Amino acid sequence: VAGSWDGAAARAVAEMEEALDAEGDAPPVFADLTSYWREWPWIAAAPVLWLSLTFLVEVPGCPTGYIGPGGWAEGGTHFNCTGGSHRIIDEAIFGPDHHFQHPTSLYVFNSMAYDPEGLVGMFNAVLLTYLGLIAGRVLVIYRNEAARRLRLIAWGAVLCMIGGLLCGFSMNGGVIPVNKNLWSTSFVCVCGGGGCWLLLLFHEVVDSRKIWTGAPFNAVGMNSIALYCGSSILGGYFPFSFATYRHDHAGPLFSNFMGTCIWIYIASEMKKKQIFIKV
Repeated sequence: VAGSWDGAAARAVAEMEEALDAEGDAPPVFADLTSYWREWPWIAAAPVLWLSLTFLVEVPGCPTGYIGPGGWAEGGTHFNCTGGSHRIIDEAIFGPDHHFQHPTSLYVFNSMAYDPEGLVGMFNAVLLTYLGLIAGRVLVIYRNEAARRLRLIAWGAVLCMIGGLLCGFSMNGGVIPVNKNLWSTSFVCVCGGGGCWLLLLFHEVVDSRKIWTGAPFNAVGMNSIALYCGSSILGGYFPFSFATYRHDHAGPLFSNFMGTCIWIYIASEMKKKQIFIKV
């Protein structure tokens, strides 16, 4: 299930788009919204399911709606509550031996096994996939650059504001903290909003104004399989990563940043030598 998890989210959005796609010429005003109104109820169901399963399902021995890492967090008062209802639902459907056994929370908080790509998280992954579809649709429907800029800026602002309000504009706080392991609603909104702004930035400098060719990142896409396999095998070794203080974000962030830079350099060298590994 974990291996096809991201593909399942993409397939759900793609099949809905194919079945409910608008017909005829799109109207010029709010065409990215009004022409696809039939999709919205289906997409709205995804975050509603995530919220309902997260905050309404009771977990024995844990507070209802708990979304923390468990383990040593909160002074160990919720030691066996890692992931709240997400973990319980995965164990009930797939069994305790069929989900990820080494989440990042295990090393920081000595938490229980938890799958960050579980069933409940997939609902919000569908939402994030659809937000990406909306961003791409803006570039397809609107040919005027000003219209593209306005809509991508607006989408980014609205989504980032929603995410900020949910997390209290803090790193770990708020009603729904930004949490990739849970695919929290705030995480999806912040990623979707930031993605809209980044898409606009790269569209401006690469496609529209042609200031930048996209190098060296285009080399990464040409050898993505090689980099994926290489980082999976060598990711735990120096210089691709190094030991840091695990109880803060700065150390792992710097370690991962340096590792990413090295793999980008490797991809660039492979491109220069015309070495491309494909499946």
